Formats: sequence, C-alpha cells, structure tokens
Amino acid sequence: YYPTFIPDNFELISTNEFGSSKHITFENNSSQYIKIIQSGMNFESQIDTEGATIIEIDINGNEGMLIEKDKQFILIWNNNERIFRIQSNLDRNTIIKIANNLEKNKKFQIKCKKSSS
Repeated sequence: YYPTFIPDNFELISTNEFGSSKHITFENNSSQYIKIIQSGMNFESQIDTEGATIIEIDINGNEGMLIEKDKQFILIWNNNERIFRIQSNLDRNTIIKIANNLEKNKKFQIKCKKSSS
C-alpha cells in the first residue's frame, strides 16, 4: 500500500522492508514528518498511551484508533489484510486524509529523492 495523498512540500526520505513489515518516511523542511508502517496481521506492537487522548475513528470502513500525545499522533487500524500505523506531527485531519488515501500496489518499489543538504 502507498499513499495517493501526501501534503505539498513533503519528500520521500526512505523506504524499508523488514520481513512482512514495510516502512515509508516523508519529511519536509519544517521538521514535520510522516511515517507509514504496514505489517502482516500477526504483527504485535506496543504503543505508549499513558496520558494520551484516544479517539476511535473510521478509516475506509475499518475501525481505527487515533492516539494524540505530546503533539504527536499515531493512527492505527487494519483492513483484515494488513495492519497500518501512521505516525506524524501533522494535524489529525491531514493524518486521517492520508490514511483514507492508501492504495494497494503490487510491488513495494519506490524511489527515494536524495536530500540536497
């Protein structure tokens, strides 16, 4: 799966595969980031929710959980095929829009732009 919507001025920084887990990272020049992680249905992870605000949310007909803590968001849900997790310091509406605009790709082949720093 790959996002068909990413806000303007974000650049693809990295893509990685770790077994059935795939990670995509975007950043901009304002220290904002988007990390999209997708894993197989057997994947387990722990999320620190102590002191966080948790909201149940619908992502394309699937139940998800939006966690806000320390001006950071984590959105996690599954589509009965993959588990998805988006981590970002963007606003919640943008993160939800990204989540609702993930499309399935046959292959995970994405070329990263080289940062010109």
